[in-house]
Amino acid sequence: MNDNITSIYDKLGQQQKKELLADLLGRLELSGEGGTFQDQYAKGYGYGGRIGYRQPLDNGAFRVGLSGQGYSVNTPYGKFGDRQLTGGDIGYEFGNNNIALKYDRNGMFDGVPLRDLLQLIYTKKF
Repeated sequence: MNDNITSIYDKLGQQQKKELLADLLGRLELSGEGGTFQDQYAKGYGYGGRIGYRQPLDNGAFRVGLSGQGYSVNTPYGKFGDRQLTGGDIGYEFGNNNIALKYDRNGMFDGVPLRDLLQLIYTKKF
């Protein structure tokens, strides 16, 4: 199967390859945030983000994504840090509606921290 895909790609012209790459990159969803802190005892930074993919369909779009976070802290006692994959989501949007299944390892629900939170989410834009 991979040989067939490679053969099809090899037969594309330069302009077609550019358009295909632009189309695929245009479907990527990237978001992130971060911050730094420093006081008399420690300094460091933290960050988090999501990378996703959106596939348009006839009557909507299929979406899938992964989330992660990390941090680094320097103290007089040493350097500490971690980075990890913290969640994932899969969903379908149609018109002004969106339905998704979201997993969050370090979730919050109504201000209460919950581990391994699995949510079925429905949203509608007005």
